[in-house]
Amino acid sequence: MQNLHSGNSEQEKALEEFLDLCEDDNGIRKLMEIESLSRSDLKEIYHRLCRAGLGQWIKGHYAALSTIAYGEPLLFLVRAEKAGMNLREIASVLLRYWSNEIPQGGLLRAVT
Repeated sequence: MQNLHSGNSEQEKALEEFLDLCEDDNGIRKLMEIESLSRSDLKEIYHRLCRAGLGQWIKGHYAALSTIAYGEPLLFLVRAEKAGMNLREIASVLLRYWSNEIPQGGLLRAVT
């Protein structure tokens, strides 16, 4: 995590290594296939989430990174955007999720 905040090439290298881990996860890889997400999509999602306020630690999770590393929040984000929810609303819901105000399994109910 420290490298993600150090800037430029170290930050980029750390993010690339994190994305490797995401793509190696069977669940995330399958979700990426189903939702037609690429590695560059995950990277863009991460940067957008940071700009939207999720670039912070919440209950042991760096929210922007954890959102792309776990199936439920990533699927929520993708489906919420497809349903027309704006990023500000999505970020607000995700902040509540990472703060444990929304239980596991509760995110997708917000968009279905």
